[in-house]
Amino acid sequence: MSNLLTILTLLLVFILTFFLVLLFIFWVFQFSYSLDKNKIGYLPTNSKKVLNRLSKIFKQFEIEQKDYDFVELGCGTANISGWVSQNHDFKKIIGVEMDFMTIFMAKVLTKLKGQKVDLIRKNVFNYKIEKKSIIYCYLGHHILNNLYKQKKLDGHLVISLTFSLKDKKPDYKENVGLFYQNIYVYDFRD
Repeated sequence: MSNLLTILTLLLVFILTFFLVLLFIFWVFQFSYSLDKNKIGYLPTNSKKVLNRLSKIFKQFEIEQKDYDFVELGCGTANISGWVSQNHDFKKIIGVEMDFMTIFMAKVLTKLKGQKVDLIRKNVFNYKIEKKSIIYCYLGHHILNNLYKQKKLDGHLVISLTFSLKDKKPDYKENVGLFYQNIYVYDFRD
């Protein structure tokens, strides 16, 4: 009996050590992303305040969801796009993320939760956004402003958490408290 207990204890220690090493590797990759001005590390979002504000914004901007795609740029583990898939009826729900480990985790989590999200591993600057899309992002100022300068946001409703465009007044702004300061909405639809 004591041999079985020893084996189980060693197995548990091995599994915990393995996961800690994986987390450390994930953290190192995320830190290295923050050193590149066109990349941003993993910034998770799952605040109920933010999620509830999205529903309010969809109504306020009269979004006919069946006519639009919902695109989360820099989706991380797809917290937002996964929630949207379970609570709203968009034509397609797409998450775009460039990091291999993060998109892998997103695919596992959305599958386990039964969420219908098309997850695409691609740099947001290289992803072509279809017309009639609602774009949600929690990206840094530099990335959001570069997307704007490259006209990637034209024709879309853009919802940005915390980060605003430098030279553009938002069509709607609301403080959501917590770590997140504001939600900014820019209506670039025709």
